[in-house]
Amino acid sequence: MDTAVSSVASPTIFSIINLIRFGLLTLPFFVWPGMDTREPKYLLAAGVCLLLGLLGLRSGIRPYRNPWALAFLAFVFLGYLLAPSVGILLSGVPAPSWILQASWYAVVFFLAHVAISHQTFSIPDIHAIIDTAIVAGVVSAAYGILQHFGFEQFFTGPAMSCAGLGNPAVLASFLAMIVPLALYRRQRIVTVGLVLMVFFLDSQVAVGALVVALMFLWGTHNRESRYFVIGVGLLVVAILVIGYFTSPRIHGFVNDNGRFAVWGQVVTDIQTPLTPGGSAHSITGLGLGSFPYIFHAQHPKAGLGETFLEAHNDYAEILYNTGIVGLALFLLALWTFVRSCFPLDRLQAHLLASFVCVAVSAGGLFVWQNGAIVFYTIVITGLLVQKSPKVEVQ
Repeated sequence: MDTAVSSVASPTIFSIINLIRFGLLTLPFFVWPGMDTREPKYLLAAGVCLLLGLLGLRSGIRPYRNPWALAFLAFVFLGYLLAPSVGILLSGVPAPSWILQASWYAVVFFLAHVAISHQTFSIPDIHAIIDTAIVAGVVSAAYGILQHFGFEQFFTGPAMSCAGLGNPAVLASFLAMIVPLALYRRQRIVTVGLVLMVFFLDSQVAVGALVVALMFLWGTHNRESRYFVIGVGLLVVAILVIGYFTSPRIHGFVNDNGRFAVWGQVVTDIQTPLTPGGSAHSITGLGLGSFPYIFHAQHPKAGLGETFLEAHNDYAEILYNTGIVGLALFLLALWTFVRSCFPLDRLQAHLLASFVCVAVSAGGLFVWQNGAIVFYTIVITGLLVQKSPKVEVQ
C-alpha cells in the first residue's frame, strides 16, 4: 500500500500532475497529417511544457541550485550573437535564424523541468505518474509487435515498425528507459516483455544503454556491488575500445553504421571556417539547432549529410552547435544534477537508472531530439530533483 505524508493537493499541483500524465500518455503516439512523426511530438511537448512552466510560475518558483544549467542557457544566447551569418532571405528580406527557435524550445523545456522539480508530490502522485509512463511503454511495445507482423493502418515506409516514434532504435531506447520504472513498480511480466522487445528491435545503442542502466541499478544496492559493477564496466569498455582497433571480430561486432565518421567530421568542422578567410567556431559553436542545416549543406554526400541530418550523438551535436564551452557547461550541468540526487532511496535509484539509460542512448542516437523522450526526461529529472516529504514502503 502506498503511504504518504498527509497533505491536501493544491489545484496547481493537481493540474501539473494531470498535464504530466497527459504528456506521458499522448506524446509517444502523437502524429499530424502532412508532418513526419517527430515534428508533431516536439510541438506538443513544447506546448505541454509551456503550460507546466506557466503553472510553475503561478505557484512560485524557488531558487534553482544547478548554476551550470543556468550558465548553459545564458551561453546559448551568446552563441546566437557569435554564430556565423547564413544569409537567409525571404522575398529579399533577412529572416531570423533557426537558432532563436531552438533556443525557445530549450527555455520552455527547462521551465517545465524547474516547475516539476519545485512541486511537492506524494508517493501516490509519483506512482500514478510512473504507472502512466509504464502504460505508454507497454502500448508502444504492443503496437510495434503488431506492426512487425503487418497489422498497420496509419503509417507507411520506415515508420512501419516504430510505434509512431519514427525509428526502431529510438523506440528501443524509449522502451529501455521504461524498464527501470517497471522494475520499481515490481511489474515483472511487463519488465520481461519490455526487455525482450528492446532486444528484438536489435539496436546496439539501446541494448547497451539498458545493460548500463541495470548495472547501475545493481550497483546501488551496496558497496561491494558498486565496486564490482565499476570494475566490470571499465573492463568491458577497455575490451571494446582496444578490440575495435586490434580485433577484426570486435571491430565487426561494433557496428557504427557511419556514426564514427560523422563524429570525426564534427570535430573537424568546428575547427574549420565555413568560408575562406572566415573564422572557425570551435569555442562557441555554430548556434543551437544548426547541425541539420549547416552540416547537411557542407556534406551532402550519402553517409554524412544526406543520411545524417542528426549526428547520432546528442553530445557531438551539442559540441557542433555550442562549441567546446557549451558542451563543457552542459556536461557540468549533468554532473551537478547527478551528484544532487545522492544519497539514493529506492525510488531515486530507479528514476536515476532510467535517466542513465537515456543519457547513454544519447551518446549513440538523437533521443533528445524526439519530443516524447525529451518530455519523459524532463519528468524523470524533475522528480529526481524535487525534495518531497514522503514515506515509502520498501
